[in-house]
Amino acid sequence: MPVGYRLRTGARDNDENLVKLVKTWLNGLRPTLKLNGTGVYDHATKVAVTAFQVANHIEPANGVVGIRTWDELSSKVWNVPPTNFIAPLVAFPWPLFHMTGITPWLFRMMFQHNTVVGGPSIDQDLFIEFYKEEAKMDPDLGGLSTGAATNLKELLGFFGNDGNLVDCRWAAYMMGTVRRECGANWVPVKEGNGENMPYGQEQRVECPPGSGRFKMNRYYGRGYVQVTHKGNYENIDTQFGLNGDLVCNPDQLITNHQLSYNVMSWGMRTGQFRHESHRAPGTPGHPGRLIVGPGFQLDMFFNATTTDWIHARNMINGGLDHADQIARWAKLFNSILHATVEN
Repeated sequence: MPVGYRLRTGARDNDENLVKLVKTWLNGLRPTLKLNGTGVYDHATKVAVTAFQVANHIEPANGVVGIRTWDELSSKVWNVPPTNFIAPLVAFPWPLFHMTGITPWLFRMMFQHNTVVGGPSIDQDLFIEFYKEEAKMDPDLGGLSTGAATNLKELLGFFGNDGNLVDCRWAAYMMGTVRRECGANWVPVKEGNGENMPYGQEQRVECPPGSGRFKMNRYYGRGYVQVTHKGNYENIDTQFGLNGDLVCNPDQLITNHQLSYNVMSWGMRTGQFRHESHRAPGTPGHPGRLIVGPGFQLDMFFNATTTDWIHARNMINGGLDHADQIARWAKLFNSILHATVEN
């Protein structure tokens, strides 16, 4: 377990300095709280932590300080007046009270909220440690087999090398989407029932283009995000200069993980997967024409003034299917990234 990661009532492995830090931060956020200054995680501390979790929509609200609680606390203390933290047992500079021997991941978390992901490396082993610990508390998240951990590290490597990612929330939401679309193995997949979908029916394609030779292909969902419909495969083929190779060999979105990642990043950043649309006024029996608006993209939902984990699902699927589940995972991944991105 990462050092000092989880604090809870009566635990023998609680880090006393970090318990004091949590108490100081909670007292600063609620000056009427007056938790004592010892390094013991007592019942009063658990009650205060639980109340903080409820107020900040952290699930489960169980009084245990885990990665989401650390992240939310560390983001809020910087906005509290320094005078709230004055107490006989602490001294300035605030809010870095009781920081002696503090673990490096918490320092990182405190100073890089919504930091750039692309370019800096991600401590992949530490990310996996946090993930495994969180999975113990959230069976819905799913554990990590050795193979799944390797796949997840590969995805983290793609994030670290993507210079277009300007916000941890972007990477976190992409991860939440992959977890939903691909399952707990963290590897690109094909759509389970895709062959029976209208867009999954066989279509005749000239391969290679201009060769006069033809084959039958199906364009059901594939990849980290489920790319469907021949037109979308053609659009991606053109965007990435593949000269018809993806249209002729669509399984590349399963076998070529780097390509699958590039497609996901490009599509979610630039709004290529789904667009706003509405119909112009029509007449009885003649509906108005469909007007396609701008695409749903990451910076619509995550920017300097907006954090919308729920409606970000519009980038991939309409109707907000599984939006709550993806949002919960994405917020968790966002917190872990704050602790593991190495600037």
